[in-house]
Amino acid sequence: MKKRHFIILFAGLSLFSCVKDKYSLDTNNITLSPEIAAPILKASIVADDILSSLDSTLLDQNENNLYEFTFADTVYSMSLSDFISIPDENVGFDFSLEPLAINDIPEVTTDITLGSVMSNDPLLAATVNAILLVDPCGNAFPPVPSIDLDTITLPIDDAPFTSATFSNGQLSVELTNGWATPVNNIQLVLKNLSDGTAIDTLVYDEILSGESKSDVVDLAGKTIESDLYGEFINISSAGTNGQTVCVSTDDAITVKINGSNFVVVSGTATFPSQEVLNDTIDVDFDLGNGEQVNTLTMKGGELAIQVDYEIRESAKLFIELPYATKDGVVFLDSISVGGSNGVTPTVVNETFDLSGYTFDLTNGGTGVNALETRIRANIESSGVSVSFDTSNSVSASVSMEGIEPLYVDGYFGNQTLSIAPETFDFDFGTSEILQKISFADPVVKLGFHNTFGIPMQIDTLNLTMKNDEDSAKLSGASLPFLISGADWANSAGGVSPKTSNLILDKTTNISDLVNLWPNSITTGISAGINPDGDLGGSPTNFAYDNSGMDITLDLTVPLYGSVEGIEVIDTIALDSSIVSIFENVKSASLRSNVVNGFPLEGSVKFYIADENYEIIDSLDTKDGNPVIIAAASVDVNTGEVVSDGVRQADLIADATDISLLQNASYSIIISAIMGTGNDGADVKIYSNYEMDIRLGILAKLSIDLESISGNDNENEE
Repeated sequence: MKKRHFIILFAGLSLFSCVKDKYSLDTNNITLSPEIAAPILKASIVADDILSSLDSTLLDQNENNLYEFTFADTVYSMSLSDFISIPDENVGFDFSLEPLAINDIPEVTTDITLGSVMSNDPLLAATVNAILLVDPCGNAFPPVPSIDLDTITLPIDDAPFTSATFSNGQLSVELTNGWATPVNNIQLVLKNLSDGTAIDTLVYDEILSGESKSDVVDLAGKTIESDLYGEFINISSAGTNGQTVCVSTDDAITVKINGSNFVVVSGTATFPSQEVLNDTIDVDFDLGNGEQVNTLTMKGGELAIQVDYEIRESAKLFIELPYATKDGVVFLDSISVGGSNGVTPTVVNETFDLSGYTFDLTNGGTGVNALETRIRANIESSGVSVSFDTSNSVSASVSMEGIEPLYVDGYFGNQTLSIAPETFDFDFGTSEILQKISFADPVVKLGFHNTFGIPMQIDTLNLTMKNDEDSAKLSGASLPFLISGADWANSAGGVSPKTSNLILDKTTNISDLVNLWPNSITTGISAGINPDGDLGGSPTNFAYDNSGMDITLDLTVPLYGSVEGIEVIDTIALDSSIVSIFENVKSASLRSNVVNGFPLEGSVKFYIADENYEIIDSLDTKDGNPVIIAAASVDVNTGEVVSDGVRQADLIADATDISLLQNASYSIIISAIMGTGNDGADVKIYSNYEMDIRLGILAKLSIDLESISGNDNENEE
């Protein structure tokens, strides 16, 4: 068995041995030196290896397997307040009360008997007594040139006022003559009891017996009290002209007072419940930029009302917004106001929640940016007399505060929007590979995602990219650029964003910016809304509370460009299968075979590294130069590889190299430095590109026969 193994081994080795002319026949030290050829290793460098140092989250493949760097971020967001802001609005107004109506006074009656007058007028008493003494019914009543009537009191016990100055009203005084003789040339002065001030003088020429006559006092501008008295400054009787009459001391002149149509300017009176104010005011919204708001639905906001009230009678204030509805119901509410104390006004502050109300700010098509407000005030009678004067004022302010739109439409003006330059960090990583690629076709897409029903136009665009001290500014963008407004929908959830994309590609200098490989980007925009003005429509503009416009920056950088000096390293451990090949090797030639599927020229070197991956030696060609690999051929129309670049080269492994390759803890490091070469043509890097590297050995073995024989003897034993 031992012999058979040796023969087989010998026969195998002899296939590769060189026949020598001389042999050493020293049987004590016989060594054979045959040659052997065998593959050692195979390595592949794929596109991922080139890009392994980059952030994989930013690296993608398109539908054609072309590598692309992609970056997307929202660089700016606009909200409703950037386009239209509805400020708080306040309208103040003062009003003084009109004269107040009070009830008519009840009828007041006073009798002046003949007997009562006789006690004050001796002449009349003598005349009447003479008639009564002879025959009360058998004599004529003689003329009396002057009759002395005493003052008569005229208390109006149920009058609705104590003392009042009137702007309107009539006091009717009727005299009914119950005496047997006519009374003539009557002058009756009405006076206030408290101070004797005259109200008016009533004149009656003649009142026949049994007849009634009236005179009317116009109360406009007059002050009267509920306690009056009458003073007769003249009264006489022409007598019965010989006609016999019946005379009695109980005969009486009746004074009857009636009052109606009382309207009080001031005074102390009992006022019935009545409307004292009915006014309409418009709250005008000055939006400042030519906006014309048609419809406003409130998400939040308040109607605030303050009332300073000097009237001493309580009132109820009614506020109506006829063009504000919620669930089809017009806004109507009220405020109760207590009477003033006569020294300081009653102050009432009240707020009303306007959430959910929809306002027609055209006031039914008759106005612009206006809210009609109707205010009514009713005095609520306490049933007791209170002081009153039309100089008592009521002041009020009506405010719309904290307006937060849920929906707004109309025409938002032709206003300018200026987005100040804003800088944000931008990080593609700091790999050296980025400094060795010049990208030929980067594309930046600025996306304007608009859920406003507002068309806009970008007039100027400031886009600057910066890498530390190096910076570049965009030029060549196609401006002005129109941003479409969203299509109208009857709910916020129904609005779909309308996206308009501004593409920055080869028509601009965007490659200059991207090839800085920036770490910061600054954007600024000057734009305008409604560039074509008010085009009408239903509506021209609209927005919901959650409407907005997001400006996104999408950067796509295809791996298409020129490449300079990218190094790719592959490490292969010298495991037992490789080490065993070099066990009896004396010297070797290592044949490298490289198939290059990249459109990049390459320079490949092989190194031996220790267990710490520190390079301790290299495997070189005979001339000491790297293995130069041609780039794969590319279809000029598609940029895709059509044929690989192939290179074969032999590396020399001397005795020192062989001893290192026999250490299983060591490694072989393959370094490939790749670039687009001297022609500098732009190339594309696809994910399916790879470089195959194969390494084989052509080695001379050193076999000690005595050692082999010794081993056989041991086996026989």
